[in-house]
Amino acid sequence: MQQAAKAMESRKHIKNVRIPRKVLAFQQMAAKGERKLIEWFVKKEKVGVDSRDRNMNTALMLAAANGKDEVIARLLHLGADINAKNRFGQTPLMMAAGNGQMGTVRMLFGHRAKGYLKDDKGKTASKYARENGHYKVGRLVEDSQESLNESAIDALKRGSSGEFDYYLCLGADPASLGPALDF
Repeated sequence: MQQAAKAMESRKHIKNVRIPRKVLAFQQMAAKGERKLIEWFVKKEKVGVDSRDRNMNTALMLAAANGKDEVIARLLHLGADINAKNRFGQTPLMMAAGNGQMGTVRMLFGHRAKGYLKDDKGKTASKYARENGHYKVGRLVEDSQESLNESAIDALKRGSSGEFDYYLCLGADPASLGPALDF
């Protein structure tokens, strides 16, 4: 708890900021991987799990960018939005992929992150990974998305609407399924 107090104290000098210090401290602890403090901020300090900073980043985005999987798991358990977008349209998956966080990308896909989402410039998580030289991560994102899309199409062709809806919930790209809907 002393770390949390120090994090909040270090922000006192900032003027004209509408974001409460405890929100900034909460996000700082998420980026550092302080899982127990995350829970403390949400439960005791009543910080919203999806509270945002000036760039509309959430704690989940910062944890994903830094590959803090334990914090990510805790934030998701507390109800964080896995597909939230910041002011640039970036999602936690894009941030993790852009920083080459292979394990984090796998984890986010396992919790229904949508790999087909695009930021304000039209870039996907795969594009972020490849632009930063993380080709294996980019391939993982593409393969995971393709697999979901193929599974959704197969379910649709078999006439299993419940299974089709399930794959949509998991993150299958509705736009790529358009031609399959016309068979």
